[in-house]
Amino acid sequence: SPTELTYIREMADADWRLARIRNYSLALQLKQMATLDNPNSAAAATEAFLQLTESAEKSLNTLLRYEAHFRRQFDRSLNQLLKMRSTHQAIETKTAASFQKFTADFINAPTPGEQAAAEPSPVPESQELRNEPKRQIRAGAGFVS
Repeated sequence: SPTELTYIREMADADWRLARIRNYSLALQLKQMATLDNPNSAAAATEAFLQLTESAEKSLNTLLRYEAHFRRQFDRSLNQLLKMRSTHQAIETKTAASFQKFTADFINAPTPGEQAAAEPSPVPESQELRNEPKRQIRAGAGFVS
């Protein structure tokens, strides 16, 4: 659906931005390490990180803030996508169950002929001999009509 595609695109965009921010962060740390003595040591990496966090530029803090923002964007989109899919799945399951019950009831329902044979409907007395004349006994006449 178009909504699913929107969430997927947001996730892809956020993931791409996260990768870019991480590359910027790595480049910033490597640049700071290059200014130190013995830039290839673990101590130089730690020192470079400390200098970046304490510097007036705050470029690392900005990158970390952006990273957190893009992580939240990714997570929000993923949660919305999963929520929407579970809602659709629940609706589809309910619809399928209703359709199966309707189909089973329809298939198993007796035909009008079977229903008439199984349950003869009572004919009201007034309609029993509708076209026949009613028999009446006349008092004193001695005959029945």
